[in-house]
Amino acid sequence: MTTIRRLVFIPAVLAISIATGCSARPPVRSLSDLPLRVRPGHTVYVVDETGNETRGRLTTLALTSVTLDVEGIARTFDAPQIRQVQRYGDSLTNGIAIGVALSVPGWLLQGPGIGIRGTLLYAAIGAGIDRASHGREQIYLAPGQPITQRRLGVAPLITRRGGGLAFTVAY
Repeated sequence: MTTIRRLVFIPAVLAISIATGCSARPPVRSLSDLPLRVRPGHTVYVVDETGNETRGRLTTLALTSVTLDVEGIARTFDAPQIRQVQRYGDSLTNGIAIGVALSVPGWLLQGPGIGIRGTLLYAAIGAGIDRASHGREQIYLAPGQPITQRRLGVAPLITRRGGGLAFTVAY
Protein backbone atom coordinates (compact mmCIF):
# COMPACT_ATOMS: atom_id res chain seq x y z
CA MET A 1 0.00 0.00 0.00
CA THR A 2 1.49 3.37 -0.97
CA THR A 3 2.25 5.93 1.72
CA ILE A 4 -0.51 8.35 0.64
CA ARG A 5 -3.10 5.56 0.51
CA ARG A 6 -2.02 4.38 3.97
CA LEU A 7 -2.19 7.98 5.24
CA VAL A 8 -5.83 8.18 4.11
CA PHE A 9 -6.94 4.58 4.67
CA ILE A 10 -5.85 4.02 8.27
CA PRO A 11 -7.46 7.22 9.69
CA ALA A 12 -10.59 6.56 7.63
CA VAL A 13 -10.92 3.04 9.06
CA LEU A 14 -10.37 4.35 12.57
CA ALA A 15 -12.92 7.14 12.09
CA ILE A 16 -15.56 4.78 10.75
CA SER A 17 -14.90 2.34 13.60
CA ILE A 18 -15.38 5.16 16.12
CA ALA A 19 -18.54 6.35 14.35
CA THR A 20 -19.99 2.83 14.41
CA GLY A 21 -19.61 2.79 18.19
CA CYS A 22 -21.83 5.88 18.38
CA SER A 23 -24.85 4.07 16.99
CA ALA A 24 -28.05 3.51 18.97
CA ARG A 25 -27.58 1.68 22.24
CA PRO A 26 -29.52 -1.48 22.96
CA PRO A 27 -32.36 -1.17 25.48
CA VAL A 28 -31.64 -1.83 29.14
CA ARG A 29 -33.12 -5.03 30.57
CA SER A 30 -33.52 -3.96 34.20
CA LEU A 31 -35.65 -1.14 35.62
CA SER A 32 -32.74 -0.29 37.91
CA ASP A 33 -30.75 0.69 34.76
CA LEU A 34 -33.51 2.87 33.32
CA PRO A 35 -32.19 6.10 34.97
CA LEU A 36 -29.13 5.74 32.70
CA ARG A 37 -31.40 6.33 29.69
CA VAL A 38 -34.18 8.67 30.86
CA ARG A 39 -34.91 11.20 33.60
CA PRO A 40 -38.09 12.41 35.28
CA GLY A 41 -39.75 15.01 33.09
CA HIS A 42 -39.21 13.16 29.82
CA THR A 43 -42.18 11.94 27.83
CA VAL A 44 -42.17 8.16 27.53
CA TYR A 45 -44.39 5.41 26.16
CA VAL A 46 -44.99 2.34 28.34
CA VAL A 47 -46.26 -0.86 26.75
CA ASP A 48 -47.84 -3.15 29.35
CA GLU A 49 -48.36 -6.92 29.45
CA THR A 50 -51.66 -6.64 27.54
CA GLY A 51 -50.01 -4.69 24.70
CA ASN A 52 -51.66 -1.38 25.65
CA GLU A 53 -49.49 1.69 25.24
CA THR A 54 -49.60 4.60 27.67
CA ARG A 55 -48.00 7.96 26.90
CA GLY A 56 -47.08 10.22 29.79
CA ARG A 57 -44.48 12.39 31.44
CA LEU A 58 -42.16 10.37 33.66
CA THR A 59 -42.48 11.46 37.30
CA THR A 60 -40.84 8.68 39.33
CA LEU A 61 -38.36 5.90 38.61
CA ALA A 62 -38.08 3.23 41.28
CA LEU A 63 -36.30 -0.12 41.33
CA THR A 64 -39.59 -1.97 40.85
CA SER A 65 -41.93 0.57 39.23
CA VAL A 66 -42.36 3.52 36.90
CA THR A 67 -44.84 6.35 37.51
CA LEU A 68 -46.17 8.58 34.74
CA ASP A 69 -48.28 11.71 34.75
CA VAL A 70 -50.97 10.88 32.19
CA GLU A 71 -53.04 14.02 31.57
CA GLY A 72 -52.78 15.05 35.22
CA ILE A 73 -53.38 11.57 36.66
CA ALA A 74 -50.54 9.57 38.26
CA ARG A 75 -50.29 6.09 36.79
CA THR A 76 -47.86 3.57 38.29
CA PHE A 77 -46.63 0.50 36.43
CA ASP A 78 -45.01 -2.29 38.45
CA ALA A 79 -42.07 -4.18 36.89
CA PRO A 80 -44.05 -7.35 36.01
CA GLN A 81 -46.57 -5.22 34.06
CA ILE A 82 -44.01 -3.43 31.88
CA ARG A 83 -42.93 -4.97 28.57
CA GLN A 84 -41.29 -1.91 26.95
CA VAL A 85 -40.47 1.72 27.62
CA GLN A 86 -39.82 3.95 24.63
CA ARG A 87 -38.74 7.56 24.32
CA TYR A 88 -39.37 9.85 21.37
CA GLY A 89 -36.29 11.34 19.79
CA ASP A 90 -32.59 10.92 20.22
CA SER A 91 -29.70 12.80 21.75
CA LEU A 92 -27.72 14.95 19.30
CA THR A 93 -24.49 13.80 20.93
CA ASN A 94 -24.05 10.67 18.83
CA GLY A 95 -24.70 12.60 15.59
CA ILE A 96 -22.05 15.14 16.53
CA ALA A 97 -19.61 12.35 17.47
CA ILE A 98 -20.18 10.56 14.17
CA GLY A 99 -19.65 13.78 12.23
CA VAL A 100 -16.42 14.54 14.08
CA ALA A 101 -15.12 10.98 13.60
CA LEU A 102 -15.84 11.05 9.87
CA SER A 103 -13.99 14.36 9.50
CA VAL A 104 -10.70 13.00 10.87
CA PRO A 105 -9.23 11.80 7.52
CA GLY A 106 -9.86 15.21 5.94
CA TRP A 107 -8.35 16.95 8.93
CA LEU A 108 -5.20 14.85 8.67
CA LEU A 109 -4.82 15.52 4.94
CA GLN A 110 -5.71 19.21 4.85
CA GLY A 111 -4.03 20.50 7.97
CA PRO A 112 -5.39 22.19 11.10
CA GLY A 113 -6.88 25.35 9.54
CA ILE A 114 -9.10 23.72 6.96
CA GLY A 115 -9.47 20.61 9.12
CA ILE A 116 -11.03 22.45 12.05
CA ARG A 117 -13.62 24.12 9.80
CA GLY A 118 -14.31 20.75 8.19
CA THR A 119 -14.69 19.10 11.59
CA LEU A 120 -17.18 21.76 12.69
CA LEU A 121 -19.07 21.36 9.41
CA TYR A 122 -19.22 17.56 9.76
CA ALA A 123 -20.31 17.88 13.41
CA ALA A 124 -23.10 20.27 12.35
CA ILE A 125 -24.18 17.91 9.56
CA GLY A 126 -24.22 14.97 12.01
CA ALA A 127 -26.29 16.98 14.51
CA GLY A 128 -28.65 18.07 11.72
CA ILE A 129 -29.21 14.51 10.55
CA ASP A 130 -29.83 13.41 14.14
CA ARG A 131 -32.27 16.28 14.66
CA ALA A 132 -34.16 15.43 11.47
CA SER A 133 -34.58 11.75 12.39
CA HIS A 134 -37.87 11.30 14.09
CA GLY A 135 -38.93 8.15 15.78
CA ARG A 136 -38.93 6.31 19.04
CA GLU A 137 -36.00 4.78 20.80
CA GLN A 138 -36.61 1.62 22.80
CA ILE A 139 -34.90 2.32 26.12
CA TYR A 140 -36.19 -0.58 28.26
CA LEU A 141 -37.19 -4.07 27.27
CA ALA A 142 -38.41 -6.62 29.80
CA PRO A 143 -36.29 -9.75 30.16
CA GLY A 144 -37.44 -12.41 27.71
CA GLN A 145 -38.81 -9.91 25.18
CA PRO A 146 -37.12 -10.01 21.75
CA ILE A 147 -35.21 -6.93 20.56
CA THR A 148 -36.89 -5.53 17.46
CA GLN A 149 -34.65 -2.55 16.71
CA ARG A 150 -32.98 -2.28 13.32
CA ARG A 151 -29.22 -1.91 13.35
CA LEU A 152 -26.61 -0.84 10.83
CA GLY A 153 -23.02 -1.80 11.48
CA VAL A 154 -19.78 -0.87 9.77
CA ALA A 155 -16.52 -2.70 10.42
CA PRO A 156 -13.08 -2.29 8.89
CA LEU A 157 -11.61 -5.17 6.86
CA ILE A 158 -7.85 -5.14 6.65
CA THR A 159 -5.82 -7.76 4.77
CA ARG A 160 -2.27 -7.95 3.43
CA ARG A 161 -3.44 -6.95 -0.03
CA GLY A 162 -5.73 -4.10 0.91
CA GLY A 163 -8.68 -3.16 2.95
CA GLY A 164 -12.29 -2.23 2.88
CA LEU A 165 -15.44 -1.95 4.91
CA ALA A 166 -18.07 -4.53 5.86
CA PHE A 167 -21.63 -3.28 6.28
CA THR A 168 -24.21 -5.29 8.22
CA VAL A 169 -27.92 -4.68 8.58
CA ALA A 170 -29.92 -6.48 11.27
CA TYR A 171 -33.66 -6.43 11.99
